[in-house]
Amino acid sequence: MSELGKRIAFGVVAAPIFVGILWLGGWAFKAMVLAIVVMIQLEMTNMLRKAGFHVFMLLAFAINVLILSSSITDTLLPFLAVVFIWLITLVVLFPEITRAFYGLMSTLFIGLYAPVGFLFLILMRETMTDYVGFVLAFTVILMVWGSDIFAYFIGKNFGKNLLAPAISPKKTWEGVFGGLLGALVALLLCWFFLPGFPFEILVMLPLALIVCIAGPFGDLLASRLKRAVDLKDSSGLLPGHGGFLDRFDAMIAVLPAAYIYLFLMGIAGG
Repeated sequence: MSELGKRIAFGVVAAPIFVGILWLGGWAFKAMVLAIVVMIQLEMTNMLRKAGFHVFMLLAFAINVLILSSSITDTLLPFLAVVFIWLITLVVLFPEITRAFYGLMSTLFIGLYAPVGFLFLILMRETMTDYVGFVLAFTVILMVWGSDIFAYFIGKNFGKNLLAPAISPKKTWEGVFGGLLGALVALLLCWFFLPGFPFEILVMLPLALIVCIAGPFGDLLASRLKRAVDLKDSSGLLPGHGGFLDRFDAMIAVLPAAYIYLFLMGIAGG
């Protein structure tokens, strides 16, 4: 089976499971998010260690659990306490301050990057009523998926102008504009087919622009990490997609940006 065939087959199986657990919400949804984030952290740890950086996985996992199990305000103080204690420990364990500093930065990057991104998905899911939270989270997710699909096909068939050739030789400006179209199509599908769509379509339209701008940044960050260690994929766990970071790289970058916009519009956070 071709890579595209594997991608489609995996999506047909995995997407309904993901959406079904999103619909359930509660601890089932949080457990799924936690599992995804842990897999991303493991992949990123493997890449950074290959690049010569030391990562303290226990601290990265601790930060992950603190962030995903609490609200933003509840997380802040215990998170700072953990980092402060670990900073002192590093200075004691590693007389060479440069090694301690880079170890801490690598660990904080892995501990914060995916967990913070997915925290905003949890916050979206917990917005207002159970149904409104589901619709909001599902709409943003579908827009990211739609953007990815359109960007892939339009970039592959019509892409000529490279977006960032030094980082990713395949991403093009045509793909970015295709991603904008895909995000708009996904939003319109939600508006038409989700019963009682609870948001004004004109208020939601700017999300398409946010998705097509933030998504490529997430893609390029993952590409830069893989390029640094000469890897095509972050892992081979997901058929046709590579690894968990490959599958969720755009979403991690989109979620905080989308949440900020939705919060300013008075939609999220209620």
